[in-house]
Amino acid sequence: MADPATVRKLKKIKPDLVRRYRLSRLAVFDPATLPEAGPASIGILVDFEETPSLFDVSKLQNDLNDQLEVKVYLAVKGMIQPHWEDAMEDQAVDI
Repeated sequence: MADPATVRKLKKIKPDLVRRYRLSRLAVFDPATLPEAGPASIGILVDFEETPSLFDVSKLQNDLNDQLEVKVYLAVKGMIQPHWEDAMEDQAVDI
C-alpha cells in the first residue's frame, strides 16, 4: 500500500481537493495492479459529483503529483475498463 507519509499528506489536502474539484470520493489503492507502476507511486481512485472534463482530470492529476511529490496513478470511477475498476475497488481504502 501507499507510503504512510503520502497518505497523511493526502488526508491533509483532501478538503481542498473535494472543494476545488467537486469530488464525491477519494480512495487509495495499490498501483501494483497496474503493470507500469513503480515503487515510489500511489494509486488514487476518485469519483466526481458531476462528470468532469478531461481538462479537470488532467488538472487534478498534475495537482496531486505536485502536492504529494510522488508519481500518482489517477483512476476516475466510470472512466476506466471494468476489470481494472473492479481490481482497484477490491483494495481501495477511502481517505
